[in-house]
Amino acid sequence: MGALLNTSGDTFLGPEWTPLIEAFELVFSRVTHESSTSVVQTLTRKHAFSPDFSPYVQARLYRDGSLLVELADGDHKSKVAAKRLGEMKFLGWNLPTGSNPHFSRIFNVGWEARQLGEQVLEVLVSLLDLEVSDWFHFMTPGMTPFIAAHSKLKLFAKQPYFTVPGYNRELLV
Repeated sequence: MGALLNTSGDTFLGPEWTPLIEAFELVFSRVTHESSTSVVQTLTRKHAFSPDFSPYVQARLYRDGSLLVELADGDHKSKVAAKRLGEMKFLGWNLPTGSNPHFSRIFNVGWEARQLGEQVLEVLVSLLDLEVSDWFHFMTPGMTPFIAAHSKLKLFAKQPYFTVPGYNRELLV
């Protein structure tokens, strides 16, 4: 199933999203090396920065090299969210079920971390209302210092939360 983006790297997301795309690329690249689950929690203005209602992403590498990506939408029971179900299905995502309350998708062997980062962010932005000024918590053990050292995202003072450069300046280290 096609993604929202042109695989040449031309995404509908503007250049302000590039640092976040690169951070997601780092997260997905690291999953391949550690064979563990990686989690990125968003803290969105729309959801009053609540981790209980803001979307999050988790990814787990299977032994065969395929990658399971799950998107949790804390607002998935709302009437507005009901409209998203068809869009998520159209984009190739499995819908939440009783046994798995997340949107999920398996990316076959050969997936590329950069392209996957773009695809996941496009879904978060277009269907789950993520904004470039929202906050991001890379929850996998060791990921906060790794993202701080290898990405252009800015770290919130004394907390493991990141923001895109140019946003939330009053709260940065």
